[in-house]
Amino acid sequence: MEMPAECDAAPPEYPPAPTAGAKSARHKGRIVTGTPCDAENRARSWFAEHEGMSWKKPEPSEVWRAVEAYLSLAYDGQLPTIVASRLQALRACSEADFYRSSVFELDSSTEPSRYALRLGYRFYPHVKLVIERAPNGTGALFQADTHDRHCCPEPSSPDYSRFRELMDQNQRFASAVEAAWARDGLPTFKQFLRRDIELRARAN
Repeated sequence: MEMPAECDAAPPEYPPAPTAGAKSARHKGRIVTGTPCDAENRARSWFAEHEGMSWKKPEPSEVWRAVEAYLSLAYDGQLPTIVASRLQALRACSEADFYRSSVFELDSSTEPSRYALRLGYRFYPHVKLVIERAPNGTGALFQADTHDRHCCPEPSSPDYSRFRELMDQNQRFASAVEAAWARDGLPTFKQFLRRDIELRARAN
């Protein structure tokens, strides 16, 4: 299957509208819909309302822990040249300049709240390690972004079924990475959602 060129690009700025009656929240170019996503909707809405607020990013040593856990699941042997080059450039940065490195893809050139490092894995080169501001406005969360939803072929395409299988595989990889981060004590967005849901269930 030939990889759609759109996979190498950012998601579209204006995604398709949700189905009628569904709740929605826009964040970084995607729509989250449906009652099961209420916790995520609240978090994403908070991000939009508090754009530009300062936040404490993870120490570089913590980011490297996340990178190492990610790579242990992503590749069996030698890293792809482009991935090795990105990591080499990041290692060359001082702690003061770490988040100024050009290897990070930012959501804003002035007040970024999301830093993405494209590391891929053996089956798909566009998965990203993401560091984003936590909904409390001060801390940070790690997320494995599969970066594939925006380039899925139309259902009428002959590549649709195979790409959907790839998306499922990408999601399993991302879940495994985030589970490894959680075991290592690194904060993840899924952990935040789980805690939010548990707290609201107790309150009700």
